Amino acid sequence: MAERTKANAGANEDADISKIVDGINARNECGQKIIETAQRMLNIMIVGARRRTGSSRGTHHDFEVLVQITPKMSVWKKIEHKGGKTMTPIKEGEKPWAAGIQFYNGGCEKFAFTKIYAKLWYDKLIASEVLKNKFNIKASIPTFEEWFTLDCKTQGEPKTEFGKEMKAVYRSHEKRPVLEEERRQIVDAFSVTEEDTRGLMTEVLAIANGVLNEKELWLTVRGNLDGDFNCAWYPNFTLSKINSVILQKGLDIRFEFHCEGMDPFHGHLRWGSSQGISNLRMDLK
Repeated sequence: MAERTKANAGANEDADISKIVDGINARNECGQKIIETAQRMLNIMIVGARRRTGSSRGTHHDFEVLVQITPKMSVWKKIEHKGGKTMTPIKEGEKPWAAGIQFYNGGCEKFAFTKIYAKLWYDKLIASEVLKNKFNIKASIPTFEEWFTLDCKTQGEPKTEFGKEMKAVYRSHEKRPVLEEERRQIVDAFSVTEEDTRGLMTEVLAIANGVLNEKELWLTVRGNLDGDFNCAWYPNFTLSKINSVILQKGLDIRFEFHCEGMDPFHGHLRWGSSQGISNLRMDLK
C-alpha cells in the first residue's frame, strides 16, 4: 500500500475497498468483524460484497454489499466508505457525514443561478465584442443560446467558431490569457435576488439528496485493516433543508451552504477548461 499521505489518498482508498470487499467474501478476520458490526448496529446480515462499477464522477458510492432479507432473497446495497489511518474510537452518536461530504461535480445547465452568471459573461464580454477586439477574433459572435449550448456548458472543447478561435488564441500565448481582469469584472457585477438564492438552495438540496440517496449505507473504518481497526455502520442520510447560503466573491464565485446536522458544505462556480471559454460548472463538496 502507498504511504498514507494526502497525495496517495486515492490509491489508499482503493486498496482499503479491495480489502473490505475481499475480506467480506472470504470471511477472514477483517471481513468477519465488519459483518458482525453491521449485524449488531443495523440488524442486517451481509452475505457478499463487490466493487462498484462506473466512473468516480457518475457513481456516488464506494462499493456494494449483498444483504440477506429472507433465506431466499438478498439485495445489493450501495456503501459509502469513510476511512482513517489512526485507530481512534468511534464515539456514540458520531455521524460520518457530519464533517461534510463530496457531493457533485456538474455542468452549469443544472442550475438557474449559474445561467445568470453565464448571461452576464456573454453580454459584457462576448456580445459587446470586448473579447473579440482584445484577441482579434475573426469569427462572428454566436447568439447566447448557441454559445451557452456549444461552448459554455460543454465539458469538452468549444464548438462554435468563435469559441474554437478563442481557444486557439489561448493556446498560442506563452503567457496564457487567463482573463483574470475580466473574471473579476463579471464577479463584481454579479448580483442576485433573494428569490434567486432560494432557488439555488432548492436546486442544490435536490441534487445533494439525489447523490446522498445513492449512499444507502455508510461504513466508517479507523485503523489498519490488516491488523487492529474500529468500524461502525450507519443508515442512509439525506438533508432535510438548507437553512442559508453565503456567497463569496473572488476570481470565481464560491458558496457556503448551512444546514442542520453537519458542517457547512461548499459550492464553487468555475470554468473547468480554459478560463472563460468552455465548461462552466458548479462543484459541490
